[in-house]
Amino acid sequence: MQGSLPPKQKNDLGSKRSMFNSHGFLFHVLFCLCTCSDIEIPGSTVIAKLNVSVELNIQQEPVCNATVEWRTPSFLCLKFSPLNNISCFRDCCKKAKFYCQNNSLVLNSLAPQDEGKYMEQIVLQNGTIKKIFITLRIIYPPRISNVSIISTQPTLMIMCEASGWGVSYSWLKDGQGLQNMNQTLMVHNATQKDCGKYTCVAANEGGSTEGHANVNGKYAICRGQDMRHDIKIVSAVICALGLCIIAVCIKKYHAGICSNESWTQEDRGNRGPNTGMEAEDRIYDEPSNVQATERR
Repeated sequence: MQGSLPPKQKNDLGSKRSMFNSHGFLFHVLFCLCTCSDIEIPGSTVIAKLNVSVELNIQQEPVCNATVEWRTPSFLCLKFSPLNNISCFRDCCKKAKFYCQNNSLVLNSLAPQDEGKYMEQIVLQNGTIKKIFITLRIIYPPRISNVSIISTQPTLMIMCEASGWGVSYSWLKDGQGLQNMNQTLMVHNATQKDCGKYTCVAANEGGSTEGHANVNGKYAICRGQDMRHDIKIVSAVICALGLCIIAVCIKKYHAGICSNESWTQEDRGNRGPNTGMEAEDRIYDEPSNVQATERR
């Protein structure tokens, strides 16, 4: 057949075409990677308190000539176009503001539902898409679940159990600060002076919480103090009763003396030394010598 190529030349031509096609495919892939690829930028974690404003920003570069979308953990929050048109959605319309000059999203009056992972998608003019991820974490004050006391003479141990992010501890005894910044307060060679009210203060960037523990007479180191207190009370009661008994005895003693004196005078039939009253009784009861003589 005329016009046909030898089998060897056909194979060479087919291999050249396949090489050209494979090279073209690789060139197309490289072109897309350079111009149309998605670039994911590992994000960071932003920590903020409730009811404050926070700025979400990783790359301090203007994106006013790009199309930008911000997505919250559950919905599309905001969209920005090169014509400086901003569209907001749902709750973001009240609290979110975008600044293309430094590529930042500001959220005002943070609420618990604002916590989570945010994604910023930037579509550049050459078609490149950048995706930036930022995790927003809201800090709450620590929560103290329990303050327990373990007393094994001569050691006193008080443990403060708190949950929260970045918790630090401090201690007070009867309102006075202690030089202890640990979760567990250890008192070696504890004595009665170590009895009292202890306060655990758990704090972080979100605030602070207090928990209390009373080391009192339930524990061995404080029982001696309570016994001394009871002895003082009993002693005071005994002294008061003794004074009352003494007063009663003195009163009865004086009453007995008066009674004995009057009884003795009656028994003797003698009313004691002559008094004016006794003289008068003698005038009326017994006639005197003068009266007897006159009658005669």
